Amino acid sequence: MKHIVMGGIGLLSGAVLAGLTLVAASVYSLYISQSGWDTRYGLFGTALRDIGIFPLIISIGLAAGGFYFFVKGLKE
Repeated sequence: MKHIVMGGIGLLSGAVLAGLTLVAASVYSLYISQSGWDTRYGLFGTALRDIGIFPLIISIGLAAGGFYFFVKGLKE
């Protein structure tokens, strides 16, 4: 039971962090649309690159760890 709770918290926090990172990039894209952006990545891609990929990497790690603990808890 303990592993299922840990897995659920990991999955939930990974999803929330990824969602908030994407929301922050979309809000920031409104500000860079007036100043200029890189045409290779597009408006949203440039905003996401400026914010950083590190929060998305952390959210993937949290979700993967949460999935591992969730499956481990189900097997017990």
